[in-house]
Amino acid sequence: MSATPAPPSVTTRERLVRGLAAALAERRYVDVTMNDIVRHARTSKRTFYEHFADKEECFLELYARVCDGLYTAQAARVDPSSPMRDQIRTLTEVYLETLSASPAVSRAILSDIIGGGDACLVARRREHERYADAMRLYFEHARREQPDAGIRSLSLESAAALVGAINELVLRAFDAGRADELVALAPTIEDLLRSMVLDRR
Repeated sequence: MSATPAPPSVTTRERLVRGLAAALAERRYVDVTMNDIVRHARTSKRTFYEHFADKEECFLELYARVCDGLYTAQAARVDPSSPMRDQIRTLTEVYLETLSASPAVSRAILSDIIGGGDACLVARRREHERYADAMRLYFEHARREQPDAGIRSLSLESAAALVGAINELVLRAFDAGRADELVALAPTIEDLLRSMVLDRR
């Protein structure tokens, strides 16, 4: 019997990104210090600066990783052959479950990023547009695959409005101290998506 291959080792860069994520569980992004990051990463400031120019650059990598993880999780869970109502339910569940898994990081990438500097604002806008376009293309593909399902075309502007509305609902939950209840937003988000994407029948 062949030996089980050892799991790939975590790179120093990955440890630093995880260190920032751990620090965000203790305090808001604006209050996180370099000492917090390297303490959780169990490395030194010198090592940090060998990989990142500053805290913002590390935060942007964390942001990108979370966004990419969300795309991957949704693609893995949704069944494109299922009725659109079921697809919307799954997409919503995965989105909320992903945010609920790391509420401090989720709050940071949705809220704290706004005050994180110009590069953070550019990244936020880019990811919002990326997600809105992905949403538009997803429903357009579904409309072609299920021509009798009553799926409407979604403009990029409408998709962007949906992304903004959904994020605002999540931020309201964070501000109200209900980060552990994000999944309770599912019915509202599903109704919002269905009202924009599906014909009323």
